[in-house]
Amino acid sequence: MIGFRGRTKVMVLEPHGVPVQEIADAITNDHDMAWICNKYPLTEEEVFEVIDVAVDHLNTWKNSIALKNRGDIENIDLEATNVNSTMFFNILAYGRIHDKTTDFTELFRSGLVALIEEIYTDINDDSKAFMESNIHAALYKALVKEIGDIDPTDVVEHLADSEAKRAGE
Repeated sequence: MIGFRGRTKVMVLEPHGVPVQEIADAITNDHDMAWICNKYPLTEEEVFEVIDVAVDHLNTWKNSIALKNRGDIENIDLEATNVNSTMFFNILAYGRIHDKTTDFTELFRSGLVALIEEIYTDINDDSKAFMESNIHAALYKALVKEIGDIDPTDVVEHLADSEAKRAGE
């Protein structure tokens, strides 16, 4: 549960009084769940509550993500090279919908893949509904900037094949 403490109304996780910003910083500084739960008297669910709070309070979408294609146009291999806090926490939260792991790297990957799949599924269905969502629209702009306007059918099929291979590992 989120509460506020002190004259400056610092947002904290109750009942422990751990500042939300400290946990958010630990996540963005690449500390894993075990490290956070060992350093602070928190459960995994309380750490995920911090992610939800960040999603609710951060709203900077301009230039929120930059991508780099480490492959070629036939074998796209995207890497997120620059991600702001708004996009990062939103992708983590999205990953949590699709994957129940506590590994932040895996949650980010799952969230990013799910978002890309939704974008290109919409495009494949002649829909632009994804543009009504800030996270989808910002990611789509970054995708187009890096890989251009590609055939959505290829993207959807490739992602389905990749996820099937990954699930078999």
